[in-house]
Amino acid sequence: MKNNFNILITGVGGQGLITLVDVLVKSALADGKDVKSSELHGLSQRGGAVAVYVSMGKKVYSPLFKKGDADLILALDLLEGLRSYDFANKNTKVLLNNKFVPLALGGEKTITKDEVVVKVKEIIGSNLHLIEASKICQEKLQKEILATMYLLGYAVFNGYLDIKPESVTVGIKKAMPEKYQQMNIDAFNLAKN
Repeated sequence: MKNNFNILITGVGGQGLITLVDVLVKSALADGKDVKSSELHGLSQRGGAVAVYVSMGKKVYSPLFKKGDADLILALDLLEGLRSYDFANKNTKVLLNNKFVPLALGGEKTITKDEVVVKVKEIIGSNLHLIEASKICQEKLQKEILATMYLLGYAVFNGYLDIKPESVTVGIKKAMPEKYQQMNIDAFNLAKN
C-alpha cells in the first residue's frame, strides 16, 4: 500500500524550480504534512535539466521514488515533460506548461513544438493538461517566471494536490522575500479563475 503522495517537478535552470519546491515544501508543512524533497540538477545555472522529487504524507522517509510512482508531474516546459513520462502511470496527473524552446537534433533538423505535443499526448494520454502558464503570467502579470506559481495554483484549485490554498500563501510568505510575495500570491490565485 502506498502512503505518500509523490510529485516530480521538471524544467531547466532559470525557470524557478528550486523556488517552487521551497514554496511547495513550506506549504505542505503549513498544511500539517510530513514532506521531503531532493533536487537532482545538471547544469541548472546554464539552462540544463533539473528534476526535483517531493514526497508528502503522514510520515515520509525519503523523497525519492521509482519510475511509474509519480502521482503528479509538474513540467515547466514541453521537452522536460516529455523526458519525465516514465515516472507517470495511468493515474498520474501531468500538468505541462505549454512552453517550448527549440532543440537542435544535429545538423539542420530541429524538433518542433507540434511534434513534442503529439508525442507527449501519445505517451501520457488523458491525464495530460497542457497549460498556457507562461503566456498567461506574461499577459496578466508581465512576468513569465511566475508560471511556476500558476502551475502550483492549477494543481491546488483543481484538486490534483491536497494542500489548502491558505497553506500555499503561508508557504510563499515563508519562502520568499517580502517584495516578491504578493506577485507570487497573485500568480497562484490567478489559476483559480
